Amino acid sequence: DWKASWLVIGHETSMGDPIFIDVEEEELPVYTAPHGDGSWNPTQIAPSSGAFFAILSRLATVAKGRENPVAMEKNPISEIEKDRFLGFLGEFFTEEIPLFWTLLFETFKE
Repeated sequence: DWKASWLVIGHETSMGDPIFIDVEEEELPVYTAPHGDGSWNPTQIAPSSGAFFAILSRLATVAKGRENPVAMEKNPISEIEKDRFLGFLGEFFTEEIPLFWTLLFETFKE
């Protein structure tokens, strides 16, 4: 089911699922999909590659000083920071923010 127009640009680190763009779509939306399920059912995580990289840039700002578990434990992400980041995501999504991004903060708590 993998389309020839899907180009992998990375992978997420908790499960190793690919992060990819569809080069046939003008805005180059960014997707992820669970691997190992026998079929590919993509979920859009950014409406364009530009939005995706803007989100990653903002995430890098949030992650500063939290680059490893020890630093994260000393400087956990506050609810205010989480809410600000999710508010920033709202600039890119007219409907619900993809679960991909909200689960990211659950990963930070572990």
